[in-house]
Amino acid sequence: MLATFLTAAILHHGDILGFLGQMGHALDRPDAKTKPLIDKALACRDSELKALTGGKPSPEACAMTEDVVVAAKNVGINVLPDGRVLTNSQLAMLSDDELDEARTHADGVNSGAFRSLNVPNPSSSVHVVPIQPRALRASYPLPLREAMRRLVDGDLVRFLQSQHCGVLVHAHVSVDGDRSVSWRITSEGEERIRYTVTLSADGVDATRVALDISDRQPRFEYIEAQQNGGGRSSAVFRPALNAPLRPAFVEAINAILEERLFRYGRQWNQNDWLPGDSTTAGLCGNQRDRLMMSGERFSIYDPVRFN
Repeated sequence: MLATFLTAAILHHGDILGFLGQMGHALDRPDAKTKPLIDKALACRDSELKALTGGKPSPEACAMTEDVVVAAKNVGINVLPDGRVLTNSQLAMLSDDELDEARTHADGVNSGAFRSLNVPNPSSSVHVVPIQPRALRASYPLPLREAMRRLVDGDLVRFLQSQHCGVLVHAHVSVDGDRSVSWRITSEGEERIRYTVTLSADGVDATRVALDISDRQPRFEYIEAQQNGGGRSSAVFRPALNAPLRPAFVEAINAILEERLFRYGRQWNQNDWLPGDSTTAGLCGNQRDRLMMSGERFSIYDPVRFN
């Protein structure tokens, strides 16, 4: 399931900027560690483009092979058996129970696949079992009042840890009547993103959930590369949270309503990606890496620049 690893940006947009942004300026400084990942991303993208133009794609081009898993591990990216892709810091945040859950998810298919994080596997292909992309349930088995209570009292700490982009952010919860909850994501006193959940009864003991996202972050325009279709697009230079915005917050809602921990890692539906999201995600990863490696600080008022 290389689509999970290389992100929907590569497969859906033919754009590797978001992926390479997580690799620490891989385009600027390709080396022995990043070159296999860049080559794999390009081969997978070319195969997908060939399929879109009526050609015959190569199944091997996008296969999640052992060499890809090992190369990813060498640059701090870990592929779990359940399909999640975690940085070293995200992996360190997992509890023993969560690691056991990831192993259990792969049982019956390739119970030894988890060793691919650290130990070479004699097989040429690693069987990564993808977990279901993050989606809201059609209905939650909770009375509306109980669903409302859980959302209002819910904890977004792990969500913010997972999604922040190196810019200090805060989450503020508010209630509108007895059916709507909003979370304002602010930075330096300014609202950047607003998530609003609206509830509706589905009988007496079940509740439907709808999510609306208002992205208020200022964007800058740029010209897409010709190989990505050209044309104008826009992205967020100092994003508050990683793109795309929807799937991770859907996971936060599910975790709160199911009274479990938020699951670190990324699983996207292709439709979750909006124009410019892959560039925003690359900038987010760049900021986050620079904060963790050198303690560099960022402000939402920083002028747009690339260096």
